[in-house]
Amino acid sequence: MLVRQSFLRARARLFPGAACTDDKVVWPPTFQSCLVLDGPAGSGKSVLLALLVAAVREAGGVALYVPRGRALTINSLFYQHEGATPPVWDTPGHATKLLSSLWAVHGPALESLPQRRPGCQPGKQLGDLHAAGTAATATPVAAVDAALGMLQELRLVQELPTLIAVDEINALWGWTEYHQTTGPRSRKRLHAGQLRVAEALRAFDAQPGPVRGALLGATSANAGVSPKVHVGSLPKGSRRAVSRFTAEESNTMVRMYASAGCLSGLEDKWEDEELMTKTAIRLHALTVGSGAELRDILPLLG
Repeated sequence: MLVRQSFLRARARLFPGAACTDDKVVWPPTFQSCLVLDGPAGSGKSVLLALLVAAVREAGGVALYVPRGRALTINSLFYQHEGATPPVWDTPGHATKLLSSLWAVHGPALESLPQRRPGCQPGKQLGDLHAAGTAATATPVAAVDAALGMLQELRLVQELPTLIAVDEINALWGWTEYHQTTGPRSRKRLHAGQLRVAEALRAFDAQPGPVRGALLGATSANAGVSPKVHVGSLPKGSRRAVSRFTAEESNTMVRMYASAGCLSGLEDKWEDEELMTKTAIRLHALTVGSGAELRDILPLLG
């Protein structure tokens, strides 16, 4: 994979003091950080976010990865949470998916860790919390409560570094597809902040942040909400721009595709170094450094 300087800078920003050795990452005793990735479409924000998730997992950390923030505002049954003022809503489908995706990757590492939330029963483990939210008999409220509890617990884990990563983070500050009936012929659209699961993942507003973890988000032009929307009360310098591909990175991508055999039918021409360089320069100019457009165009050359 192409490792860009933007990835190395973001990793250093998220996990200051982490030392890389030949076979592992030595995490500092404590760290606390958050970062939102901005940038034009096709600049590689989603890939960068996924690489950071993979890096944390490879180094033995725990990462809750939400690849589409927009998915938390659509396609679930929803129920008004009783007794809440102002009214908020439960989306148990989203809660169950969060718990299941986290447990599929990190279940063995998390299962026996103690619950540390204020007010939780002594002796309870994270495995108990997961079971309560995913049991066949779990009510919608129980599923959502368990997911929210797990998000809290991830910020309190002391044994492992943790990362909460949400792509399309700007979708969580927009409107949902759900509506509240307000009269016989009227209804009101619900905002993402009124969904308990979505609101909990707007963790960039939370104070204090993770003790031994990080919060990571990436904006997207495909989230149905402007990438320029206000995203939480971020500490100074926490919103970083991801630049488009440089000419050198575009050249590297072209060579990677050629070496992988993705440009079938042009093998003889791609052995010509001068031709390859000229083609890479032209494609870089054509795509204006958009990695997404370059990926779309390159296979068509074959």
